[in-house]
Amino acid sequence: MMLVLRAEFKKVLKSHRAAPLSHIPVLIVLYGFFWLITLGADLVQPGHVDMTLMIVHNMLGFIIWLITLSAISVIPQAISQEVSWGTFEHLHLGKVGINVILMARSLVNTLDNLFLVFVFVMIVGLTHRVMIFENVPGTLLVLLLTIPGVYGFAYSLGALVLLVKHIQTVVSLISLMIIVPVMVPTAVMPEVLIQLLRFWPVYQATYLLRMINLGGPSTWVGQGFAELVIGSAIFFTVGLLVFNLAERVAKKRGTLGLY
Repeated sequence: MMLVLRAEFKKVLKSHRAAPLSHIPVLIVLYGFFWLITLGADLVQPGHVDMTLMIVHNMLGFIIWLITLSAISVIPQAISQEVSWGTFEHLHLGKVGINVILMARSLVNTLDNLFLVFVFVMIVGLTHRVMIFENVPGTLLVLLLTIPGVYGFAYSLGALVLLVKHIQTVVSLISLMIIVPVMVPTAVMPEVLIQLLRFWPVYQATYLLRMINLGGPSTWVGQGFAELVIGSAIFFTVGLLVFNLAERVAKKRGTLGLY
């Protein structure tokens, strides 16, 4: 595991050294997208929206969305690329299991994207003179608890990639659709939808971040942490099991590396 981690870490460092300014276009696009969403709320209800509160509210949801996108990019989308290049089967020929390789990539990718999120938060905070994180320890705890569940969700999408070829468009659409539950305020959601999303780590983490940084009943926060731990553990376990099952089915069919 440590050998794979070092190899993946060196690969990321090498790519950054080769293109040290590669994050700048990404940050510009993210900022523009974020600002369009935030301005949209003011256009719907002009003069009735506290822009400072709205910026913090949207930013907390945006952070979880970015972390989810990073997980999706490192598992289902990366598998699709490996399959299209004809190199996915090669990953099964070494002594290290494919799950170890994907987990190592996930850890390195998480650290890399958390740095990008930190820079983005600093840009938004300094530009608009708002404090995004009122509770830094609580925010870090939420992010740590969310990461396993988010990658479990990504493993489930990876299983679909193994079983259903040419699904890249669907994965991309899912990536965009995720922004809806993390950006829309809970107050305007139907109760049925809230109950359905209750144990989904992506939604629960967004809800918790807003509770601890924008203020909320302590009883709700405690319950939210418990639900996040349960949901994240379930999603990671089920996602890993589903991915392993899909991998075995693909091997049996002889379609593991079929594009």
